[in-house]
Amino acid sequence: MIIEFSLERYASPADAGLDPLDKRPLALFFCGLQIQTEAHVLAAVDFSDAEALSRHALFGFWNPEAGGSWSNGKKLALVLESHAKWPGKIDLLLEAHCFGAAFPKCSFTVR
Repeated sequence: MIIEFSLERYASPADAGLDPLDKRPLALFFCGLQIQTEAHVLAAVDFSDAEALSRHALFGFWNPEAGGSWSNGKKLALVLESHAKWPGKIDLLLEAHCFGAAFPKCSFTVR
């Protein structure tokens, strides 16, 4: 399964007045993702784990740091292990935080 994220905006720490030398295009700080049923976790990504991130991130993520990984630009994609037959109902749980210095709040839609 491939999960793609399209972000409308990003800002750098330099743009936000935090660090004039840091020009990374940031929007969201990804901490964790799980796909699960009521009884089982089917797939999980810990964005602070370099090995897990290298296995799952196709593009659009900075190297992990304590607690997670920042988005890199407007397009991101993950690949997750595919199950031959997904159960009828699954939940996608995503823990992510906005780049608060530039975006005090944010929202997104999963389709």
